[in-house]
Formats: sequence, C-alpha cells, structure tokens
Amino acid sequence: MRRRVFSNFLLASGLLALAQLTTPTDAAAEARLALVIGQSAYRTVPELPNAANDAKGMTELLGHAGFSVTTAANLAQNEMRAAISDFADKVGASGADTVALVFYAGHGLQIDGENYLVPVDLDPKREADIPLQGVRLNDLLNTLGALPTRAR
Repeated sequence: MRRRVFSNFLLASGLLALAQLTTPTDAAAEARLALVIGQSAYRTVPELPNAANDAKGMTELLGHAGFSVTTAANLAQNEMRAAISDFADKVGASGADTVALVFYAGHGLQIDGENYLVPVDLDPKREADIPLQGVRLNDLLNTLGALPTRAR
C-alpha cells in the first residue's frame, strides 16, 4: 500500500493558522469556531495514544484563544462525516466574519495523490478500500471552502 502520513503537516498548518488568528482585537469582532478531532482508538490499524492528548491540548489552546470548540473523538466514518457536516452548518450560521478552524489528530493516508483522514472503523483489505472507507481531506476542505466566512 502506498501511503504517506500527513498528520504532522496538518498539525503544523493548524498551528500556523492559529498563530495568524490569535490577536486580541480580532476576537471581539468575529465568531471563532473550531472542530477538534482526536482519533486514538483504531480498531484494525495501530492505535495512536498521543492523538487524544494532542486533541485535548489543542482544545484548551483554542479555547484560550477565544474559539468555541467542538471536540470529537474516535469517530467512525459516518460519525466523522456527520461531525464535519454539523460543524459546517454551525460555521455557515455564524456569519461572514466567522473564522473556522479544523484540527485533526490521527492517522492519515495518501493514495494516488489524494489525502484521507482515517476513521477508527477503517478496515481495508486492499488499497482500493481506502477511498471507500476513509474521509477525503478535499471533501472537508471543499465543504468549508464553500462557506462565506472570513477565514478557514
């Protein structure tokens, strides 16, 4: 299976985005919403005990930075899709000055140039199962990108 873990990239990107958004004057003028997903208890792939700790730490950090944080842990594929959809609804209802941030701690895969977040119920028998059982990162980005917000 051709895979590349990209969770460190996502962590670095999230921290960079947070650093750019955490000025005290901005917090009063905008809604700040965050979705933090921590995937530790995988059923058929190696567990990631630090992912839960990373998600907890990021939840605290974002809360201190003025974000209203929704946390989700150990999500199966349908639960992950529902959490993303619910978050997008919340962001869309918050207005154009909303700043939205998603932090993901967990396994990630890349297959043929496409990145996937790994739900805890992923059980691939072959590489072709990943697109069917994973959650495409581009789907998440496109969902948030379609919303009329100040920053995503």
